[in-house]
Amino acid sequence: MDRAEYDSVTAGESGPRDPHIRDIVRTGGIAFFNRVCGAGLGFLAGILAARLLGAEALGLYSLGITCMTVGSIVGRIGLDNVLVRRVAAEIGADDWSGALAARRTVMVLALAGSAAISAILAGLAAPIAVIVFDKPGLATPLLVCALAILPFSALSLLVASLNAAGRAAPASLVQAALPQLGIVAGLGLATVAGARWDAADMSALHLAAILASTVAAWLIWRRVAAGKPAAPGGAAIRPMLAAGLPLLWVTLVGVATVTVDILMLGLWREAETLGHYAAAAHTAGLMALILVATNGVVAPKIAHLHAQGRMTQMSAVVRGASFLMAAAMLPVLLLFLGAPGLVMRLYGPGFEAGAAALAILAIGQFVNVACGPVGYMLIMTGHERLLRNITLMAGIMNVVLNSLLIPDFGAVGAAIATAASMAALNLVATIHVYRKFSINMIALFDPGAARAALSGGIVGQASAGAAPVDAKQDGHGP
Repeated sequence: MDRAEYDSVTAGESGPRDPHIRDIVRTGGIAFFNRVCGAGLGFLAGILAARLLGAEALGLYSLGITCMTVGSIVGRIGLDNVLVRRVAAEIGADDWSGALAARRTVMVLALAGSAAISAILAGLAAPIAVIVFDKPGLATPLLVCALAILPFSALSLLVASLNAAGRAAPASLVQAALPQLGIVAGLGLATVAGARWDAADMSALHLAAILASTVAAWLIWRRVAAGKPAAPGGAAIRPMLAAGLPLLWVTLVGVATVTVDILMLGLWREAETLGHYAAAAHTAGLMALILVATNGVVAPKIAHLHAQGRMTQMSAVVRGASFLMAAAMLPVLLLFLGAPGLVMRLYGPGFEAGAAALAILAIGQFVNVACGPVGYMLIMTGHERLLRNITLMAGIMNVVLNSLLIPDFGAVGAAIATAASMAALNLVATIHVYRKFSINMIALFDPGAARAALSGGIVGQASAGAAPVDAKQDGHGP
């Protein structure tokens, strides 16, 4: 695809304002607002938790939440991404019956797997805390986090369902904003009451917030699916598992890229150092929330446009999204590089020890954001096995680098290893997307991507009344 063909998107097949990019800005704008609220609440929750718990208890809590996240991913066996791809494609073909059948099968399989992992981790919580991590105080927080695996998986699957149906705004509300709102409310009450909390108390609050958000997500999904034709039974199980298992490795290794640092620091360093690093990682991770919010809108569109063979428009959508995300996060990167100690001091005395880790992690996260929805470009176009191999390479790289650097450099070594492997994963995936589709995902300094984003998004949003988006095509219809 040459430059002229790409530039024609803003004045060609969709007219001067591309409706898909406009929809990303409109729907993604609401989702991004929800994510910003969630990020702000999460940042506040991190500060309140750090000041209430102290670095040591915060480190134990972070270790428990990391185990919960990994356990949920294993339990879902990669099926949440299969859900998005299958359901979005079926809805795009106006086949709600097929979409609901596929979703039903995914929910049963993924929740059964999550329940099994939850039971195993709960039964082994004490031995893992004492024998593996040499931290007896981790036993109770880990048990509570094990119990949170099932509702956390249910929430993730409901969010995937909403995203596949084009409801990115409510999906981001229940995934990002509501849990953090519940946590902030609980921490605020505890702070006002002068309570003395430990990691187990914080884990219990997290579990309660997840349960409340899961109920809210279920109620929203019931409203979305109300009145839609539903065939009895579900979709074939074997094709689902065949598609999900490669994605499990992709997701698991991808998560390992950003969690192995916490786990290895938990193995080799004291809980206080882990707490400092966890605060830095949490702060840097705020940069990736725009990617998560935008992916919720972009992923179904990639699947839809690719299924229709509309490659030029797909290119404009993903490059416009990449430009918008990178441009939005550039000022945040500069803040984290210019004043990391000032940011970390918000967590309380002593947390400025994580300033160097914050600056390093921010670079890795910016590369992650600047490459845009590169992972979903491969997943939604049927190249999940390629992404699996790339993430496996990055995961091995991360484990090796953490093993080499943490013993001598502690939190800074973990930050270097994590940022380097994260950047490698995204850059290698970007190269493969370019080879397969001639699409350069890094679009921050590309005038063509900026024109596609601005003319198709901001200008189009202003004139949305004159050129409405096709509700049925984009999944926003009743």
